[in-house]
Amino acid sequence: MKATRKSTSVLAASLIGFTLLWSAGVFGQRPGFRNNPPPADEKQPPLMGVTCPLPGLTEAQTESMRTLRLKTIKDTQPLRNQLEEKRARLRTLSTADNPDAKAINKTIDDMAALRADIQKIRAARLQEFRKLLTDEQRILFDARIANPKLINKASAKKPYYRNSSYCPGCPSKK
Repeated sequence: MKATRKSTSVLAASLIGFTLLWSAGVFGQRPGFRNNPPPADEKQPPLMGVTCPLPGLTEAQTESMRTLRLKTIKDTQPLRNQLEEKRARLRTLSTADNPDAKAINKTIDDMAALRADIQKIRAARLQEFRKLLTDEQRILFDARIANPKLINKASAKKPYYRNSSYCPGCPSKK
């Protein structure tokens, strides 16, 4: 009797453990995360990186926006490269046996200046985007810039990289 009760409890515990391990694997394989590509029906729309395009975009507007994006990337790439070099230099200065506070502070100031230059280029691009839009599109565009959570809850702090299918009231889903 005791042996039967013991084997039943071992069987129940192993069944529960197997179920927990199996469910963890299933929930860990959601599409669109890390190396799991989203299904084929959730491909990106024509604008690079924007999941929910503005309603009524013409081909001319789309092409102009793509050109502006590429121009921005081309303009900011050297600045981002310099910023990475400064980060490496700051790491080297900070981990030296006798750190030089003046050199560290100067490197931090240089990094801040590079970040400011990148932000200025991006702000100018946003204003050029706005000039391309109609009044209705501009209102929606401004609302998305002011509240990136409308586009993607997960990357609200990264408004320039939106890779989600979440977009309430999206005209492309109607």
